[in-house]
Amino acid sequence: MNKNQLQLPRSLKSDTPKTITFILGAVYVLGFLVVTFYLSQFGVTINNWLQIQYLLAGFWCLIPLIVFVLALAFTGLELVAPWIKYSLDVPKRTRNYRFITGSIEGVAVLIASFIFITEIISWLATKHYNMSWSSALITLKLFGLLLAAVILMVFGFVNLCKLDEVATRNKDRIDRQISILSLNLLFAAAGIYIFLIYIWFFSITIYAVIPGEYGGGKPETVAFILSKGQGQNYPIKADASGYKSIPYKLLLQTDNYYIVEGPSKQEKNIEISKDLVNAMIVLNM
Repeated sequence: MNKNQLQLPRSLKSDTPKTITFILGAVYVLGFLVVTFYLSQFGVTINNWLQIQYLLAGFWCLIPLIVFVLALAFTGLELVAPWIKYSLDVPKRTRNYRFITGSIEGVAVLIASFIFITEIISWLATKHYNMSWSSALITLKLFGLLLAAVILMVFGFVNLCKLDEVATRNKDRIDRQISILSLNLLFAAAGIYIFLIYIWFFSITIYAVIPGEYGGGKPETVAFILSKGQGQNYPIKADASGYKSIPYKLLLQTDNYYIVEGPSKQEKNIEISKDLVNAMIVLNM
């Protein structure tokens, strides 16, 4: 090997697989929550912990979060940059100019990120880039939830990491240490709770309209081919032919059952045993 060839430190090489595993695990858990929240509105309980669908759902859920956090971080840096230590060497007029231009750039990036997410939502729902008020309202709610969650979690967890300093400053005030710890735990818990609301809202608004071929939860419309006379047996309802069921929205397919959305408001879901079905047709509807 050439001595001049760049080599990564051993610690970095050994930590890379762990980091990748941790990230994939976090995305998997996030996707599991998305799918769980989505199916819960139909009364469906997940009993399979190993599905690639969870990873895809997690990646979809991360897109608004990544876009928003990057845009927010860029805006914050643009606002703070003119007033940091080394920027104070330039004239005040120059700093004011940089602050104004940075503010404009930051707001423009936030607006661009808002439009980007709104366009994705519109495309997923209609397969056309036609931004609508409903898509914009969904994006606004997502960004609002993320803003509240990020602020509360960052504030809470950062202060929790400084508890040693707090304990040192208030070593004779145990009551004060406990009150500060409780307050920061409350902020962190509130941030986590709002983030869970974000996941739930994402699952019923965006994940619900993402087509299945893209890893989303939009139900496919299917019909089941039945044995002769099987159409008279509940829960399968046959059409006029008697050999094919009426269209159903397929929510989940397990090893033994097809779980479909109920045809009436009183029926959240119907479990159809695969033993009752000869074949399944995916309808283009």
